[in-house]
Amino acid sequence: NCDWSSDVCSSDLEKNATVLVAVNASAVFSRDWEDSIPVLFETLGDSRTHWRVAFLTEMTGEVAGDIPYIDDTMSLSEALDAMDEQLANTGGDNDYLLQTFDLAIDINRDWLLDESVDWYNSTLNLIAMNNDVEQSTDGYLNYVNRYRAFKADPADVYVHAITGEQPSGCNTNGLFAEPSGGLEFAANETGGVFVSWCDDWATSMETIADAALSGIQRFVLTATPDPDSITVKIDDVTVDSGWYYDEDGNEILFEEGHFPALGSEVAIHYWTEHSCD
Repeated sequence: NCDWSSDVCSSDLEKNATVLVAVNASAVFSRDWEDSIPVLFETLGDSRTHWRVAFLTEMTGEVAGDIPYIDDTMSLSEALDAMDEQLANTGGDNDYLLQTFDLAIDINRDWLLDESVDWYNSTLNLIAMNNDVEQSTDGYLNYVNRYRAFKADPADVYVHAITGEQPSGCNTNGLFAEPSGGLEFAANETGGVFVSWCDDWATSMETIADAALSGIQRFVLTATPDPDSITVKIDDVTVDSGWYYDEDGNEILFEEGHFPALGSEVAIHYWTEHSCD
């Protein structure tokens, strides 16, 4: 036996995205910083959603300067100027990034969570950048659980990291990083992106920004399909390309440039078993 199932939803059901970037001074002074950070803003800017970003350097989680966050109303040059203000006092050796996030969510909750229901229900993306060993005082899973407690849906929390990988770090391309420990584990636990400190940062930042938006530009299925049976229709027109089925998330993801227009009806049809009589 098998069932023919359908999921129908509107493409205007988007979530806002919030991003906290906690950095050690080694990241800001890296040769790849200036090339990679614009990619973050450009990738977010190409999305259809509202977003807010803040950069953190101190363990207190406070945002330096007079601009609490950077958002989608700013041009790229304005965003970079605001970031420079937030990083103006960079120079410390903050190796407590999991702890920094823990404090920062609460300190900045007025714009991260409390301003409106749209921001309360936004995705929360925590990006850590450090080439030293993570030294926060508690275990990574305890921190992840505290982050999740701030959100109505714990699945809206993602930790992403650009650090040294387990077990020995990296030393290539003129870059060096010690193994990150808890940061890599936290990224894996939350389904976030972990990339090596020694990889190309611009590519890594685009991957992370895309992941920050993945909770927005996806359609989760209500049953497990036979992947070969899936058909997708946008406003009653069958679409054969520009999308793919992600088995891990049991969801349909649209590729860049193929996301349905706002207000479109997306209908996904499929058989629920691989063999049907």
